[in-house]
Amino acid sequence: MTCGKRYLALLLCLLLLAGCGGNPYRDIPAPPEQPPEERQAEFLTFLKAVNDRRQAVFADQEAPLLDESWTPELTDLDSDFTQEEQNALLQVLDPLDPTPELREAVPVTVEDARSDVDLAFRLLRHSYGAYDYFGGDEVFLPLKEAALAALPEEGTVSPETLEKALADALGPVLVDGHFSIGGTFFQEIHRQYMYYVPDLYFDDPEGLDPDLVKPTIDEEGRLRLTLATTSTPEAAESLLPETATIQGTAVVLSWKPDGTTGNRGEDVFKESTFLNGVPLLTSTRMMADSEQQQEQLERLATCGGEYADAPVLVLDLRSNIGGNSGYIESWFAGYTGQAASTRAARAIKLSPLNRQLYLTYIAPLMDMPEVSSLWWKTTSPGTVTPREGLTLVLQDKGTGSSGETAVRLMRTVENTLTIGGCTSGSCLTPNVFSFYLPHSGVTVRFGTGLGLYEDMTNRDGKGWLPDLWVPSGQAQERARKMIEYYGLTELFAG
Repeated sequence: MTCGKRYLALLLCLLLLAGCGGNPYRDIPAPPEQPPEERQAEFLTFLKAVNDRRQAVFADQEAPLLDESWTPELTDLDSDFTQEEQNALLQVLDPLDPTPELREAVPVTVEDARSDVDLAFRLLRHSYGAYDYFGGDEVFLPLKEAALAALPEEGTVSPETLEKALADALGPVLVDGHFSIGGTFFQEIHRQYMYYVPDLYFDDPEGLDPDLVKPTIDEEGRLRLTLATTSTPEAAESLLPETATIQGTAVVLSWKPDGTTGNRGEDVFKESTFLNGVPLLTSTRMMADSEQQQEQLERLATCGGEYADAPVLVLDLRSNIGGNSGYIESWFAGYTGQAASTRAARAIKLSPLNRQLYLTYIAPLMDMPEVSSLWWKTTSPGTVTPREGLTLVLQDKGTGSSGETAVRLMRTVENTLTIGGCTSGSCLTPNVFSFYLPHSGVTVRFGTGLGLYEDMTNRDGKGWLPDLWVPSGQAQERARKMIEYYGLTELFAG
């Protein structure tokens, strides 16, 4: 979009705002009023379409498999590191803390910087769960040469220069929401946001790009259509149209990116009442910094059964940054009466270094059988979890890691709708550890597992898309309005 076109679009939008009482789209015809029975029929029709779409994910009862080329049985990993190097690499941080206090990095000689680059790539080959998913040696060895070429030929190398050399080489290739080098988070490189047109609601999509037409909730709580999509900020300018003709009305489109609602207070889990007795459960993370927060997480894990008979329940996972998925898995089992069964293919890389890490950090948290191969693999065809009541799950771009696991689990539950924006996109590589490069102290943080879900595509960066595309800051209010408009408490209680 050129500056001239952008100025003209902005001017037209301002003129429309000035002449239309604040909403430039008010001339689009509104739908007729509905009696209560038509409202509920409309909602149930939409819910059935979502249920059918979810059911189709699990229609193939043959369990999915990871491509064998992504999990090769390498035989030469024992010689990757000397014991001294392994001891240095095992100075790990808490793998469950996504925002650790990192050790101070220091300038080093060019020789030591080159040694750290070499070790970083050996470490990736040895321990990174997605090394072969992203192409293995054929891809990574040229990236190593590019990182080495970016270093100066003499003098010293600052931590920032070393970090940039590694990140510039790896960043374009690794679409991995958990990967970071120092302060460079690869999630930001590939992050796609929900872009939407505020206050735009319509009912007839004829003539519009179907990829941009999405279901939403309007200000009254009614199910309508809007224009929304996902994009990186860099691509949005060329991707998003400036104008459209909607139901015979020509309009200028004012696109806006959605973001996160932010971490909301000290409570990591909170129970409250939402509209005429509808339970509202708010979970902002699944790790504790205090005894009070630990008690809240234990409450999350044990209270699911108390809500099993709720006709309507709202689970607010916006800005849930993750932690230990075990809490939400336990809640799920209580809420639905059975463990979740997602369609998934997963593997954990059991290299010599990783085995030592898992014995300390992962084994106490999950049942890990003894295996002799390099990879511990699990797979499940998944199934829809039956439930008569309605569950509304709120999500945003800050919903990541175990927060995304919660969204993924709830997508298996019958009569569940997700509301808000797209999630963070950090699912591909679980079991995350941080390693210090021994000379510089620059931190390399990545997942040692590999996991793909539902249609077996990598959602990192984009995240899980909502069923109802609503600005995430308005998701709770629009959910309340929708419950009122359609009489959902009475509908599902009866």
